[in-house]
Amino acid sequence: MVVKRLLDGRFQFIRAVSTKRYIKTYLMLDQNDPAKGKCIVKRLQLPDQTPATLKVLRSLLDKRLQALDNLKEDDGLERKLALVWEGKDLYWIRSYVPGQSFGQELANGQTEPEAVVRKFLIDTLTILDRLQNQGIVHQNLHPNNLIRHHPGGQFVLVDFGLIQAVSLPRPGANGLSNGHSQRSDSSKMGFYQPVVNDTANPFPPFHSDHFALGIMALQLATGLSQEALPQAHQADFSDQVRLQIGRAHV
Repeated sequence: MVVKRLLDGRFQFIRAVSTKRYIKTYLMLDQNDPAKGKCIVKRLQLPDQTPATLKVLRSLLDKRLQALDNLKEDDGLERKLALVWEGKDLYWIRSYVPGQSFGQELANGQTEPEAVVRKFLIDTLTILDRLQNQGIVHQNLHPNNLIRHHPGGQFVLVDFGLIQAVSLPRPGANGLSNGHSQRSDSSKMGFYQPVVNDTANPFPPFHSDHFALGIMALQLATGLSQEALPQAHQADFSDQVRLQIGRAHV
């Protein structure tokens, strides 16, 4: 990316915060904002394909983007500022959400009582209810994409899945937490996704967001790390989850 020019004549580059195989994420300034507010710019680079394949990928992606563009304004969802196409590169620009990720909260490994877990689920499921009533699944939900707003304290969902919309391979690289670079690979983010098309774990794709919140709630209740919790691909996954819930007295 050429950093000496303004993207779309509006957004000024500050720094790169995450680099993956198909997606790069930048922190920028919105020059159209009188307060020169920060924003997060996600750059999706479509892979080299035949013109026909690229046309199909672009069509799938446009449908996803149109659906996201039609979302009602919601304090619990990231706010889109602009959408820019440059050749095969898509720039999805959203406002920066001040606060810290839920991943940072989970990192302390503290065991929380049932009342705290219940409030977490009520707060986040309320947002999902509004989102899914509009026919949208986040598709990329994990603790780094759930930001507790400062100073309000409410949760905000950010970084909707775009790669998933065009079925590109999930690359492994550094993760992003609201514009803060954090090292995490795709296997760790995939920890929050159910196993699909697996007869032993038949989770429909539409429920992937609920699955992710369930795993986060389990972490909150037990204080356990991802490595210590049951993995979705395990044949006895459900039994192990019940065991951990019992130990947490939830």
